[in-house]
Amino acid sequence: MAADLRPRYPSRYKLRRLKKYTAVESIGFVVITYLIVSYVIGDIITELHQASSRSLSAYSNSLVEAIAARASQARYVILAMVDEAFTDMALNFHEVSLAPHHIDNYLFVGVGNSTCDGLYRQSLACFHYGDDPSASEASEFGDTDFIRKMNFRTDMILEALDANFTVVHSDLDVIFLGNPFDEIKVIYLVLFCILQKQLAQSK
Repeated sequence: MAADLRPRYPSRYKLRRLKKYTAVESIGFVVITYLIVSYVIGDIITELHQASSRSLSAYSNSLVEAIAARASQARYVILAMVDEAFTDMALNFHEVSLAPHHIDNYLFVGVGNSTCDGLYRQSLACFHYGDDPSASEASEFGDTDFIRKMNFRTDMILEALDANFTVVHSDLDVIFLGNPFDEIKVIYLVLFCILQKQLAQSK
């Protein structure tokens, strides 16, 4: 009896089962890969976020150290005081005035226990300068709470100036149309040249 040499092909049922198993295995591989990648990326993002938070909040020893970490090499810095009642305005100030002009030499100076926490979550630099019983409330111009908060602002500016920083203080409702450091440096050079000329003429 002659052997049947015709090629044997799998039946349609076996092909369907094979395709079914292949599809299940592919889906399983994709799911497992996704879980692994998500886990790894999640850990990386968490570490980066924690590192960023540490870099923004590590300057807790003194205001001068915090400013030194944020100021330019020429020791220029923008300081903006913010309390718990106005963290939303601080975020808006950064989005509207600082970020569009690529201004990184800034520091929010926080009054209130949780003021800087909200800014840290947005990766914004903030230094906890002090506490105030009315930090979570908006104060009226001229009242006792307002004056007490303004004393924080005076103290922080004087402390920065004593440390030989050039300070641009800004309220949170200010809109920058450009980088103020560019104009300040030009004005400084002009005044320096005028002063040098006057000194030369006086000799």
